[in-house]
Amino acid sequence: GHSETGETKKFDGVYFVLKLMDQLRQAAPLPYVGRQNIEVNLVPYDYVVEATAYLAHAPVGLKRTFHLTDPFPHGAREVYRMIHEEMFGRPP
Repeated sequence: GHSETGETKKFDGVYFVLKLMDQLRQAAPLPYVGRQNIEVNLVPYDYVVEATAYLAHAPVGLKRTFHLTDPFPHGAREVYRMIHEEMFGRPP
């Protein structure tokens, strides 16, 4: 989503989880799912758009590849916990 408004037009990835959690609201608190805590790289789309536009025109971007990622990604369990606490006011 957008870094300031959270707005998004695409509901896949993490948004699928948000929608599912909202539908399971009656069962809260929800348990953790899965056993691994893999890193997930979530970046706001406005950051990606602005950086891409800049790199497409700046000399530093010529003949180079850039990975527009979060330098300090969160683990999937941590992201799930943050979402859960925001939605239900308590941890999973």
